[in-house]
Amino acid sequence: MNEPTIHPSMNIPTNDMQQYRSIKTVLAGEIVEVVPAGCYVRERNGDSVLRPFLPNMTARYQPVVGDFWIVYPDGYQSISPRTAFVEGYVSTQPSDGGPSMEADAQREPS
Repeated sequence: MNEPTIHPSMNIPTNDMQQYRSIKTVLAGEIVEVVPAGCYVRERNGDSVLRPFLPNMTARYQPVVGDFWIVYPDGYQSISPRTAFVEGYVSTQPSDGGPSMEADAQREPS
């Protein structure tokens, strides 16, 4: 029997898991301030809007400035750590200052 491969950042065995690539479209804003009631999220127009925490939203992860507040097409909301978000999404509206499809196209291949 092979020893399991341990994912370096998740500390879980991964050799029996199928790999997937995300292709979903979401709405998202960068978190600019975290307060006990929720997060101030930068909107496209530059304003910051308080988004209140939903029940159990922070049970597994406490957001920090620079993370992203995500709203999925079905209305589900979550918080994504910055690194995971930037590695998984590109903006379809590059003028917003976030990662964009244009910037992604200009990156050197890995």
